[in-house]
Amino acid sequence: MENVHWLNFFLTAVLMAAIAYQGMRIIEHETNDAAEFQYLKSPLTSESDMTEATRDLIVHSGKEFLNPEVIKVTDNVHVAVGFAIANSVMIEGDDGLIIVDTTESGEIMQNIMEEFRKISTKPVKAVVFTHHHPDHVSGIVAVLEEGNKIYPNQKIDLYAHESTSGFMAAGGGLQDIGFKRAFRQFGALVKRDRLAHAGNGIGLELKFSKKLYHFEQPLPTITFKDKATFNVAGIKFEMIHTPGETDDTSAVWLPEKGVLLPGDNIYKSFPHLYAIRGSPVRDCKQWYESIDVVRELKARFLIPGHTRPLVGTEEIFNTLTIYRDAIKYVHDQTVRYTNKGYLPEDIIGKVILPDNLAQHPYLEERYGTVKSSAKGVYNQYLGWFNGEPVDLEPLHSKDRATRLVNLLSTKGSNGIGVLVREAQKSLEESRQNFVEKGNHISGDDQWALELAEIALKLNPDIKLESAAKTIKISALRALGVEHGCPNVRNYYFTTASEIAMNMTPQRPQAARAFEWSSSPIETVHQMFCYKIKGFECQNANYTVHLNLTDLSSEIEITTRNGVCDINDDVSGSPSVALTLDTHTWRLFLGGEKNLESEIVAGTVKLNAGTMDVFEKFMNCFDAMV
Repeated sequence: MENVHWLNFFLTAVLMAAIAYQGMRIIEHETNDAAEFQYLKSPLTSESDMTEATRDLIVHSGKEFLNPEVIKVTDNVHVAVGFAIANSVMIEGDDGLIIVDTTESGEIMQNIMEEFRKISTKPVKAVVFTHHHPDHVSGIVAVLEEGNKIYPNQKIDLYAHESTSGFMAAGGGLQDIGFKRAFRQFGALVKRDRLAHAGNGIGLELKFSKKLYHFEQPLPTITFKDKATFNVAGIKFEMIHTPGETDDTSAVWLPEKGVLLPGDNIYKSFPHLYAIRGSPVRDCKQWYESIDVVRELKARFLIPGHTRPLVGTEEIFNTLTIYRDAIKYVHDQTVRYTNKGYLPEDIIGKVILPDNLAQHPYLEERYGTVKSSAKGVYNQYLGWFNGEPVDLEPLHSKDRATRLVNLLSTKGSNGIGVLVREAQKSLEESRQNFVEKGNHISGDDQWALELAEIALKLNPDIKLESAAKTIKISALRALGVEHGCPNVRNYYFTTASEIAMNMTPQRPQAARAFEWSSSPIETVHQMFCYKIKGFECQNANYTVHLNLTDLSSEIEITTRNGVCDINDDVSGSPSVALTLDTHTWRLFLGGEKNLESEIVAGTVKLNAGTMDVFEKFMNCFDAMV
């Protein structure tokens, strides 16, 4: 044991000496070459660089949805593919139509309805939502407007699961960060050429409506719980609750035609078990069990919410089997390796799909990825902490960066300069490989990105800041062109464009104002409380009474210990009391009304307190828009 001890001591000493020598070599090299080093002045990589990943994605998009078309699936069942990121389905009955899902855009849905009208002029009698995601429900405006214009006396019922209304109405309080991340995931700033923007994997492009902030989303009028059978225009259809990509997902089943519409529980890509735009991790077990339910229907035709329809009982059954097996495999293997004590960074290298799954066309990573899914499963069960004590309360990234730079800043060297130059060299090696062999070295680009990120945290001088930003842009683009999943690719590209354009994505003010004016009042008050400046206003104790005349109710808003609460139990003496209707209250929150002006006009009544006190109360909250 003593010999082992001295051997360990010796090896440790050798290792430390090697590290010290390497550090001295880098610093000596930095001191000698810093003045002559030519920093990058423009990115090395373009979004349009042709790589194998880009080429494969272009082929995939071209096959699936490059040209918008209405496909006849079977008699009286048609699907519009390629018009938007999501599909819309028309089912023709004896004296009317059923539309299943309405895409993300009123304008696009109007175009689809015009194409559907070439097939049938019967009135729309029902719209079915497979789930609440905006790319499936936002185009409803076009269907309703057409119905009001052509068939003004025809009622259009909206069918969905009983929980869909709640999801559609809920703001959630994370709209601002959600917008920023979705802005990146869907490639809002990516050049619209065939190389850079080679599709979104499950659709060509997300195309939200220009009317998005001027139209209040109608909620379902007919709902069900577990399973229900309906008959509209002579069309018998079943709706089955099949939670998967969303908790409210409904499968639509036409037993007499053998047609299955599973929503987004299957499409021609590895599933989106975790969305990098930010969302709760999807429940894998729930998802594959839902596929088991619809698999047993033995459908002859399958029309997914994205990508083209599938035909043939055996083909559909086998594809559903492969799909559910892939989800279960990732879930179970992640749990297996987690129990063995592996960390997420190790698990993603071990959870690799078997060949039979990996080679299936429905499991190409065009929307979700195996790596992000495995991380999601780990997080779902164990949360953010990986079990390593070093990660319990780690240094702030800026503190860590400062300490690293200080470590490198010896003998008169500039530590930030060392980082930037090493990042650039790594980037240039990757680029040279692309020039010579046609592909970047993603490990080198990731290293360059991480070093540039560290440098930028420390507010370097103008020259080094410019170089670090240029390196970061180039590294992000290089990582993007080598990635086959459009969501990841778009995230890299859009972030690079934000840096190049010196801009930060922000939700339009119109969107924020519309949210205050159109959301359920309970959601409005929830969003209001999320904006309190907690620590700053920890000693600001206010009680505000609002008498909402149109609701014939009174609410109490309190601030205490940096917490905002709103409830219907009104008691005691308020700091301020106002009488107004909910419309005025909403417009005030949305920045479209001034309460003092409304008091002068007589539309708002101040019953207690002063507007100076109310202003101090409102100063305890972030700006509403």
